[in-house]
Amino acid sequence: ALLPDKTYDEHGVWDGSMAVLEGVPHILYSCLDSGGYNRICVARAADPKDKYLRDWVKLDANPVIKTPPPGGNQFDFRDPAAFEFNSTIMIAVASSIGTGPSGGSGGNPDRNGSVVSYAAQTGSNLTDWRYSGLLFTSKQFGSAVLECPEFFVLGNHWVLRFQPTCHDMYLQGSFGAGEAQFRPI
Repeated sequence: ALLPDKTYDEHGVWDGSMAVLEGVPHILYSCLDSGGYNRICVARAADPKDKYLRDWVKLDANPVIKTPPPGGNQFDFRDPAAFEFNSTIMIAVASSIGTGPSGGSGGNPDRNGSVVSYAAQTGSNLTDWRYSGLLFTSKQFGSAVLECPEFFVLGNHWVLRFQPTCHDMYLQGSFGAGEAQFRPI
């Protein structure tokens, strides 16, 4: 398990996902610092051959993503979900885009519940990420944050799963072919 034992995560180690890079499992996770700011961090398996993956080492480069994208709110930026696209490890991250204060699950009419994406840069060992764009945004779900996103291929469609309030929602659609944004069908 990961414990909040660093200055950048002293107020919480939160939701995330796993990616395998060169045969080594990595956890991508949200952390909360003493200022209440959410950031994205990475830990790698201390012993990739341990079938129970009991021990983890937080990367020295943490937090690997320190700030949300333009228009994002530092308090509503969390839950990285790893996925692969065109042989690149990417993450979908819950965010709140717009103006005004954080609305959290309760929402803020001036902020959209959003999912943004980042791409790991080749050879960076998941320490260098490039903002790829707004994956999906909407006000229709009544929340300023689309919590715990997951993004994956199922059959011939991409699926975006998220929690706008206290229940799961999912949308099917298209992604790629020159577009960085998910298009629901």
